[in-house]
Amino acid sequence: MADTILDQIIDKLVLALKTITVANGYNTEVVSVYEPATIAGSQRPPSVTFSVELVQGDEVRNDDWAAAGNPPLVGWDVVLPISMIYRPSDKETDPIRHVLNLFWADVTKVLQADPLWDGLALDTNIGDPVSFIDAADGYVGKTAITVITYRHYENDPYTQP
Repeated sequence: MADTILDQIIDKLVLALKTITVANGYNTEVVSVYEPATIAGSQRPPSVTFSVELVQGDEVRNDDWAAAGNPPLVGWDVVLPISMIYRPSDKETDPIRHVLNLFWADVTKVLQADPLWDGLALDTNIGDPVSFIDAADGYVGKTAITVITYRHYENDPYTQP
């Protein structure tokens, strides 16, 4: 069975985030891009220096992108909180803020490289990054609410115009 338009977009997003490596010209080396598979407990990799967590949030109808027809088109905004997680080592000498700013810049660059996700989406908007610290587990990071707008036929979420 084919994937929905939304799943195709998210799969492309995950693949793009996995390209964040020094060998590809970025400042950070993302070792893990993961999506939680369960609700209970944290699945954050315990010893990875740079990782990205992607969680699919709400889907909200976007009537600006709806269109009449047979069948009609329905537009959606999908909310995707993207968390950049950094676990500094004991040997780290750069300030955390500097490392996080580079990490944020790399993620932003990837998200804006193709905001239409190979023509599957209509737009990608990145929200303000919010910093967080988890001293107990030894990581810091930023979460940015990213909204991707897309549409499909009202009676077929697998197909778009």
